[in-house]
Amino acid sequence: GADFKELAETRLFLEINVLPLTAERATEQDFSRLQQAVDLLRQGIEQKDHATCIAADIAFHRALFEASQNRVLASFADVMKEFFADIRRALFTEDALKVDERTVWEHQTICDALRRKEVRQAQETMYAHLSVYRSDKGMTDGIRTFVGHTEETRSNVRIFKRSNIQTRKGDTNR
Repeated sequence: GADFKELAETRLFLEINVLPLTAERATEQDFSRLQQAVDLLRQGIEQKDHATCIAADIAFHRALFEASQNRVLASFADVMKEFFADIRRALFTEDALKVDERTVWEHQTICDALRRKEVRQAQETMYAHLSVYRSDKGMTDGIRTFVGHTEETRSNVRIFKRSNIQTRKGDTNR
């Protein structure tokens, strides 16, 4: 089976690379779902209801994939939900309101950037958002780091993209 590093790398790759499709294809209803998830997270924080925070986080990421209008990508949202459920519970604990508040800001920034079709800003914010898996909080809660330092992560993403491009160039069935 896949280890945490592989799952986290896959999540990082998918969540950053779904954003151009989301920006291009999202409907007003999709943006409404994204905003509802942000608002629900904000409500969960105000009420110190961490189950609501977890549900809102899951809803936001699922809505991003669904807004791509690509059913295969949308199906990954369910896979990611299952693999990262325990991690979310560890990160959204009663003493983690700073994580929650940062998450609201990041989710709102991603949503607003996508609405404005500012894909790069959305991608940079998503990259920072998913860095929680490399954080001290993640480490102390027993969550293994997935790629090490930021530059190593960027290198892995570049290698992943380059291999993807080479595969597509070599595909004669296209």
